[in-house]
Amino acid sequence: FNGQYYDESTNGLKDAETDTNSLFIAPLINAPNEKSLIFAGGTSIWRSTNHGDKWEMILWLNRDTSKCSALEIYSDKNSSLYVGYENGDVGRGAFAGDGGWTRIDENSTALPDRYVTDIAASAPRRTEIVVVTFGTFNKPNVWISQDGGDSWKDGTGTGEFKLPQVPVNTVTLHPDNSNTIYVGTDLGVFASDDLGESWSVVKAYPDNEGPANVEVSELFWQDDYLIAATYGRGMFRCRPKISLYVDKNADATTADGSVTHPYKTVQDAINASGNGTNIYIIGNTYSEAPVVFDRAGTINAVNGKVIIE
Repeated sequence: FNGQYYDESTNGLKDAETDTNSLFIAPLINAPNEKSLIFAGGTSIWRSTNHGDKWEMILWLNRDTSKCSALEIYSDKNSSLYVGYENGDVGRGAFAGDGGWTRIDENSTALPDRYVTDIAASAPRRTEIVVVTFGTFNKPNVWISQDGGDSWKDGTGTGEFKLPQVPVNTVTLHPDNSNTIYVGTDLGVFASDDLGESWSVVKAYPDNEGPANVEVSELFWQDDYLIAATYGRGMFRCRPKISLYVDKNADATTADGSVTHPYKTVQDAINASGNGTNIYIIGNTYSEAPVVFDRAGTINAVNGKVIIE
């Protein structure tokens, strides 16, 4: 238990018997609320209900001998296992039985037929948001579903808020706000607080930049810290704070506090904030005094002075 000794746990895991049936670093995931339940991916999907002492195969009908490259769990009363393959296949199955697999990469708008690098699913008791990321320099490399994979949309943003056209290696959702996505790319970490409509690539919001201009191989959470593991530059961590945006000239009918649909008033942003929230206010004169701010956080002026009178 102290990490000095390890036991081989491949009893029944036939894909581990040969190098041709799994990737060099094969995906492995532990059920968050049931630590004895583990899933592994090779050409098939494997399940252990006893900490890896014994494995059984869950049927997965991929269209060739492609290997599993990503696993993710949506853990709720109807728990789902999401799987991605190096040929672009994406499926959804159940924890129990034979998985009852459903192909979801061809629903609505078809997903790309290329290497699936990672999958992220929202926290329990929330809308079943799923984000799938892809490698290569083709576009788009981020796809988002808000209904468990029944339909998909391009999640790379538009215009000046668009992700750079580079491989996206890893993805995670903020545990307290599933609209906030973090991706690790070949150029560092980028964040979106509006479910992929826009990304932190604008100089006006410098605190959203990634830890370094380097390939980020893995993103994961440790308590409320986001950890970024890089290729050759070590590991970084930060404690992300949810950001809200305010622009006096915004359309109040579509405002949700995101960078593309900011709130029209400072008080609206404060009312929607929690402890630790960053509020960015576009420079202007806001006629709404007095403004009451009664929680920990920061208020930042962007592109000029902010006057509240």
